[in-house]
Amino acid sequence: MKTQMMTLSNGTTISDVAHTIETLLMTRENMATQLLTTEHGEYIIQARSHNAKASQWVGLDQNLTFRLTPVGENCVMAQAGSERWLSKGALLATGTFIIAWPLAVTSGIGLVKQKKLAERVLNMAILCAAGADQGQMMMMAM
Repeated sequence: MKTQMMTLSNGTTISDVAHTIETLLMTRENMATQLLTTEHGEYIIQARSHNAKASQWVGLDQNLTFRLTPVGENCVMAQAGSERWLSKGALLATGTFIIAWPLAVTSGIGLVKQKKLAERVLNMAILCAAGADQGQMMMMAM
């Protein structure tokens, strides 16, 4: 899981960042999302590909958990990653030794896409925390 500390500026709140990231995941990444909040003020976004069931069999599905945790007055810890990474790695390892070698290729592609998605989301969160609007974020982080 990738972690980044951010400072909120220009009146941006942790809620603003969470809702903006959720919107961009739905619109830009075409993902189904779920936004959860905890009693400690933490925001958790779970996202997955709309076609997750079909692409899951070949290792091309994308799943992401994005967490924003307040750690100070204007400081937020952002984490992006996915538990699905391990299953992709296992599929990649077994796919190379079994007759289903094409699954190793698609799992490898899915693993790279998954890693890049987490990096893009963290970049979007950094831009949002700095006060960038959605248009600027899409141009700079994607």
